[in-house]
Amino acid sequence: MTAPSTVYLLNTNLAVHQTALTGDFSIMATAAATATSSNWNDFSIIFGYQNATNYYFANFSEGQDSASNGLFRVSNGRSRQITAFAAAIAAGTYESIRIERQGPWIRVLCRNALVASASDFYIHVWSVGFGSKNDAAKFDDLIVIGTPVPAPGSADATAPTITFRSPAIAARASAETRTSQ
Repeated sequence: MTAPSTVYLLNTNLAVHQTALTGDFSIMATAAATATSSNWNDFSIIFGYQNATNYYFANFSEGQDSASNGLFRVSNGRSRQITAFAAAIAAGTYESIRIERQGPWIRVLCRNALVASASDFYIHVWSVGFGSKNDAAKFDDLIVIGTPVPAPGSADATAPTITFRSPAIAARASAETRTSQ
């Protein structure tokens, strides 16, 4: 993600995996905000993604306010903080992130420590990905454990739980084709 933006609330840099999922999940990834002279360098892990105006994200930022460094829900293009994270990140440092959903419960872990837990999941078919509000960021090792949505016309109505590993290299390469500012 190398295309800084001036949009304050939403993730304008997005790379979303095309596999549609449903039900409970576990997402694991490593990520780092690129260090700049700003005190608000950030990255986001996207989940519950339906489209650019409806999704959830966990934002990890150097700064702390009601629009950064927390668990968020974007509905109809409006971002709402569900809960804030107590600690900020250091730009340039890779963080190990895990997000889990069980029923309506969402848990967010950073460096294997629980940073948020909330009940607020309204999306039933969704995708996952990476993002940033307005900064460059580095991502790797996206691992998702969940249930894919059966293909239309599939004879098996109950899709098996799968694990897919998606290196961020392809997503990063496509994002880096944008003009860096």
